[in-house]
Amino acid sequence: MRKHKKRKVIVANASTQFSMYKLFEVWAIEASQECPDLLEHVSVYSAACAVTDVFRNVKYRRLDTASARAVLPNLIATWLQLHKLKYGKKYFRPKFFWLWPIALGLDKSEWLFDMFYVERQHKRIKPHAEAVCNTRTFEASVLMRVLDTQLTSLQDGFTISKNSLHGRKVRGQCNGMGAFVADGLICGGLSLHVDDIIELNHCGLIGCVIACYQRDDEMLVLQVEIMNKIGSVRYEHTAVREFWPARDVRAMMAWRIVADHIYDVFR
Repeated sequence: MRKHKKRKVIVANASTQFSMYKLFEVWAIEASQECPDLLEHVSVYSAACAVTDVFRNVKYRRLDTASARAVLPNLIATWLQLHKLKYGKKYFRPKFFWLWPIALGLDKSEWLFDMFYVERQHKRIKPHAEAVCNTRTFEASVLMRVLDTQLTSLQDGFTISKNSLHGRKVRGQCNGMGAFVADGLICGGLSLHVDDIIELNHCGLIGCVIACYQRDDEMLVLQVEIMNKIGSVRYEHTAVREFWPARDVRAMMAWRIVADHIYDVFR
């Protein structure tokens, strides 16, 4: 917090910023409603978020690279223009240039790789390296500690990639088929639980999880209550229930309760 207060900005690494930028946008928009002096700053930030949204959608395979290439130049130009009008040329950085070659060459490949995973790898090593004082065989000693930790984790029998139900299971019915039911599941590395809000891929439907099933054919299924959109980020619970394949959903970034059966959902 000392660093944030001293610089009067939010200080975070790239992966944290990428995870939190959308929540900051929602917070900034709400704060600007009570403080008009923030409106111009929020306009610049929202323009930057629009660019980031495109890259995020490509990363999660919700948008192909060719479509992203078509819209990015206008979005980048809009952000740069607003940034220059508000803050002047003084705050332009040489690294801003890289937005253009990345955007203009995005359609040369069908994939966008996330390098934040590589960036975070040092966190697995750091706590073990700090505990080793032997400089003669430092590398071997650290690697041995890392391997010991990983072997212990594997022997515990937990693997995030295993698709299965979480917690206590009971026998039940899933849309007329025999199944086990539980409060949570893991599917494709995604952990979901009752009361989580999710989206059905490629159709934009939002629902609240009310049960998790593993059918007798091993398929993981979520029973959800459909939510109707009543505002830009506001949704209302309905009594309509559906079964969605767990492999075809994604979790929302965040949500909050506004009133009974009314939620703000941040995608």
